[in-house]
Amino acid sequence: MRRSSLLPLLFALILASAEARADTAPPRPPLIPGGVADASGQLGFFTNAEGGIDAVDLSSGARRWTSREGQVPLYSDLRLLAVAAPDPARQRKALVRFLNVSDGKVAPQTPSAPLPDAVVLLPPRMAPDRMTPMVALSAWVPKDGRWRIRWESRWSPTYGMRLAGPGESKHSAGVLLVDPSTRSVETAADEAPPATAPALPSGFPPDRSLVYFNWSDHGSGWTSTPRAFWIGPGLAGAFAHEPQGERHLSLLRWRSGEVLPPLPLHSGAEYYPMVAMDGRFVVLSVQRPGQPEEYLMIDLLRPGGVSPQKLPPLETGFRLPLAVLGPLLLYVAEKPVENGSPGLTVERRLIAQKHAGGERAWTYPLAPRLEAPPVPGGGFPR
Repeated sequence: MRRSSLLPLLFALILASAEARADTAPPRPPLIPGGVADASGQLGFFTNAEGGIDAVDLSSGARRWTSREGQVPLYSDLRLLAVAAPDPARQRKALVRFLNVSDGKVAPQTPSAPLPDAVVLLPPRMAPDRMTPMVALSAWVPKDGRWRIRWESRWSPTYGMRLAGPGESKHSAGVLLVDPSTRSVETAADEAPPATAPALPSGFPPDRSLVYFNWSDHGSGWTSTPRAFWIGPGLAGAFAHEPQGERHLSLLRWRSGEVLPPLPLHSGAEYYPMVAMDGRFVVLSVQRPGQPEEYLMIDLLRPGGVSPQKLPPLETGFRLPLAVLGPLLLYVAEKPVENGSPGLTVERRLIAQKHAGGERAWTYPLAPRLEAPPVPGGGFPR
């Protein structure tokens, strides 16, 4: 009797535990430039110059392993790394497979999923041409545990003397739903990744005495319309600047649509804010007349208020985005080099800099970026 009376309670506990797990999103890896990190933030995965993938210790810059089983790292949890790899059955096409985080070998009993023909994966050191589409790949794992592999392909013909017509361009996007444990693969409609920028508060009134910082893949600057970003869970913000007078720089903030008091950041200069990939940190380029450019790093969630930390100048050729991972500031630096062909080879290195003292901790070479030659009469390539 006593044992049977415990069964309903045991069943209820098991059910509650299962529901709690189902409602809990898997741990998300930190965002880093140039590649992806595992969910622990200890390893980074990057495409190397030979078209394989290197696993790098993010605290020391030491290489842990190299794998030829993938070309582009997409997403990693604590156990598996999703990669895009050349499809042996289709020339210049791609498939998704899963590697072990521990050694870079293909994980047993996991699926291999072909990506659509619109996803072109060029061999290493092969420059794009006018027929190569622009392809973006991303991945994430939501609460249901099925990996989302998102692809987007864009192509427009390039003419020497005119722009492409509306009907000449091609665009397609979609998502693969992959469950590595059951090996199921489904094709789904396009789905926005979780890092989508937040909306401005309802009825947000732009102040005509202020300018707001806005950025995109095509440029950045101070405008009349701000771009919002996530600072932390549920907390969003945007930068506002007084171009005249005291020239205050402040952070506008809101949570769940409720506007919070602005956070003063700095004053008396011209600013270029560079938001870290996690949104919590910002590196300010500070320019005053007749003075050298200054770099300040600010923790936007620091208890007790703002305390700017001075940084040494970033390396020549640095490129956004940047990330803060523990004591390190990570960014990619690029350098164009002559390759003896009409195109351009751009060498790339991942820089890890200690933000407390400013000294460089380590660097790691990444796969070079290859640019196609310009089209005669058509200006610069896409």
